[in-house]
Amino acid sequence: MARVLLIDDDPAMRVLVTRILKSHEVHYAPSSAEGLAMLSGSTFAAVICDLTLPSMDGMALHSTVAETSTDHAGRFIFVTGATDVPEFLDYTQRHQLSWLAKPFAPNAMRTLVDTVLTAQEAQS
Repeated sequence: MARVLLIDDDPAMRVLVTRILKSHEVHYAPSSAEGLAMLSGSTFAAVICDLTLPSMDGMALHSTVAETSTDHAGRFIFVTGATDVPEFLDYTQRHQLSWLAKPFAPNAMRTLVDTVLTAQEAQS
């Protein structure tokens, strides 16, 4: 069972992701600030982050995390309904990050999380 952090301001996403990843221990942060606090105090095998968060968007959050924790930075998976934003597409490609378009298939979420977990095992 892996520890997964979901950073998303939508409570429905918490319920959905927790159900989809029921074989993992899912933790929830409803804001960027809470997500940063959780990431600074704990280790997570994967970080699922909404692109559009109220005070700091997902890309800014990832950049902040990358400055202090390269391990966590490489474990991000973005979820977004805004798949046509060139800056986002460029950012994810440049940093080699995975993302899912909302709405997404449950199996797609599981597959991406498994990919992140497998990559970590290969580095160990």
